[in-house]
Amino acid sequence: MSEINETLEEEKKRIKREKHREYMRKRRSEDPEFNAKQKEINRNRKKYLYHNDEEFRERQQKYSKEYSKTKTIQNKNYKKLYEELLKTIEKQ
Repeated sequence: MSEINETLEEEKKRIKREKHREYMRKRRSEDPEFNAKQKEINRNRKKYLYHNDEEFRERQQKYSKEYSKTKTIQNKNYKKLYEELLKTIEKQ
């Protein structure tokens, strides 16, 4: 019985979280002043964490490296496709 209650509680929390996210998404899209304030709060929090939490800093650095690596690969593939496209156009 307790497992069922725990599952129901988790489901209620999940639904509540989703509704709140939707509400905040809608509010940010409708109110540019609120959106700017939220962005500033988030930016300041990340700066604080970056300077005061070693684990957060390591995760951010790892993410940044992976992101730039992925972007570099995508750009190389894009350039290769673009060059191939140019060659096919010139042949015609």
